Amino acid sequence: MGRRHLEESSLELLLDTICNTFGGVMFIAVLVVILLQLTSREAGQQLPSQSQQSAMAEEAEKLADVRQRLQSLREAKSQQVTLIDRYGTAEIKAANADYEARKQVRERLQTARDANLTDNANQQATVNMLTGEIAALDENLQEAERERIEAKAVHDAMMKLRSRTTRLPMLRPTNKRRAAFFVSMGKLYQAQRLKPGAGFEVNTVHVEEVSDGKETAVVPLPAAGIQLRAGQNAACNAALADFDPAQHCLTTFVWPDSYTEFGVWRDALVAAGFEYELVPMEVDAKVYLGTTTMNIGAQ
Repeated sequence: MGRRHLEESSLELLLDTICNTFGGVMFIAVLVVILLQLTSREAGQQLPSQSQQSAMAEEAEKLADVRQRLQSLREAKSQQVTLIDRYGTAEIKAANADYEARKQVRERLQTARDANLTDNANQQATVNMLTGEIAALDENLQEAERERIEAKAVHDAMMKLRSRTTRLPMLRPTNKRRAAFFVSMGKLYQAQRLKPGAGFEVNTVHVEEVSDGKETAVVPLPAAGIQLRAGQNAACNAALADFDPAQHCLTTFVWPDSYTEFGVWRDALVAAGFEYELVPMEVDAKVYLGTTTMNIGAQ
């Protein structure tokens, strides 16, 4: 009876120690899981604080120490089981078998829990990495937006320097009589003048007629013409003296080398109240004057 009582007391002490150790392990494990869950909830907004990371590291060290102690107790338990197999009663052996079955269940649950903890840790590391990448992308996006705004400001400034606003002329039909003028080589040439009585004739002072055997073209005389300069409209007004704004529409043929000078002539026409027809010409184009009854678009 004394030996059986000694064996039962030893087993009870061992089981009590193991249960206390298991309770401590479970408490630490639950604490680690709670910390991980709290960290995961805030991971989408901010990284774990330094104090939280330190607490997790301390708990991990405690868990490793408890596992080492648990391994020592398992070895002691193995020796105890050997003694029970040799000297224990049937009741003690049955209780030990039930304990072993329960222990295997607990170990499976602990393995699953450890796997979940490891998976949570890996997911937390991934979340931390993605959070850092998102922050870097946000900084790059802000920098790109600043560069875009600066580039737009430079573009707007350059466009302001290179462009100017002008009022476009309006076209309207007219039946007024047309007289031809040329703007070429920076000069104004009066290609037609009024004939005594009625009608127009070629103004041989400014232009000459050149025939190719089939048609006769009217071309400016390089030594003639009125030099067009901004702010000097007296010569233009002299050319307009023979014409009446109520009866005449002045058709102006403009060559590419004199687009700027045409602005001087246009201002003089508008100031004098004349309607005009603008005819842009190509570099080597020529004008063939004739009669027509068609309506033209005046500006």
